[in-house]
Amino acid sequence: MASQLTGLTTAPAYAKDANGGKTSGVSPQSGSRIPSLDGLRAVSILIVLLYHFSLVGRAASFFKNFSTFGVQVFFVISGYLITTLLATERERLGRVDLWAFYRRRIFRIIPAAYCYFGFLFVLFWTEFRTVDIASLLTFTSNYNLGRPINVAHIWSLSVEEQFYILWPITLSLVFHHRVRILLWAICLSPLFILGFHALHWNAYIGSAFPTSYDSLALGCIAAVLAPKLEFLRARWFFLSGPLAILLQWIPWTSRVSGLVHVLLLWPMTHLCIAIFVVHAIHRRYRLLNTKLFVWVGTLSYSLYLWHIPFLVEPRLTSRFSLIWIFACAAASYYLVERPFLRLRKRMRRVGALNFA
Repeated sequence: MASQLTGLTTAPAYAKDANGGKTSGVSPQSGSRIPSLDGLRAVSILIVLLYHFSLVGRAASFFKNFSTFGVQVFFVISGYLITTLLATERERLGRVDLWAFYRRRIFRIIPAAYCYFGFLFVLFWTEFRTVDIASLLTFTSNYNLGRPINVAHIWSLSVEEQFYILWPITLSLVFHHRVRILLWAICLSPLFILGFHALHWNAYIGSAFPTSYDSLALGCIAAVLAPKLEFLRARWFFLSGPLAILLQWIPWTSRVSGLVHVLLLWPMTHLCIAIFVVHAIHRRYRLLNTKLFVWVGTLSYSLYLWHIPFLVEPRLTSRFSLIWIFACAAASYYLVERPFLRLRKRMRRVGALNFA
């Protein structure tokens, strides 16, 4: 069963508001939720789950066509939200507070991730080499092709963490040139892919940061330009969502070379996703803002972390795998993520009082 999951892909895309509030859905401008983002996360993680369930024969084979789709939606959302938060912070403070940003990232990402890693190290310790442990703890597993199947999906979290390091520093140094930098980054992405192909590093295409940042960059530029591109709010731009799905699914995509796929179809798909994300935020789709979708979106990081063992480990797989996945995700969110977020908030208040 594990061998069927060699193409594991998934990704979280979480960010916090500048005031230490709840996940993703917080608008830095008003303190209220950014509409539709949690709902989009819910759709994305459900697509990821369906794809991985299909790989082990527990969901329709149709979903095998969506190997990276959920990941790219998460990446676009992450780029959009992080850029929005950092730009708003700079407008408020006159600078990007890198330490505050990285402190928020540490409290948001590391406790839940290390809790999951610790569970795996204890239960499946014979499967982990030193390089596997090191790459997990440093979030560089996207370059470790021999990582165990239980952490194969962590490549995308590694890409996210590398983005969280590079982009805030870039914004703090050359904020006024952000559009130019993003456009250059998007244009250079295919060249990086060609370079990896020329060097026969094809196994890293799609997971190594230089070959996977384009959807993050599109999310970033969507955050910068969306206020100026009001025509994207027109009702018919809803079609960008179905078009992205079509580009990912249509049968002829499986008959073209892998290089054509990543050089042409991926960029087109990512652009459609970015347009749809902007459209969904401004049109406020009712379904994406229901309590159920918001709740699933809130759990999406923990769902991402915990679902793989229940699909590949004989000791854990059962007909109730989906129930166990949601149970573990809820436990991770309510017992690990939220307490650490409260701790972060208390530390921030104490620090502010000491500073005063």
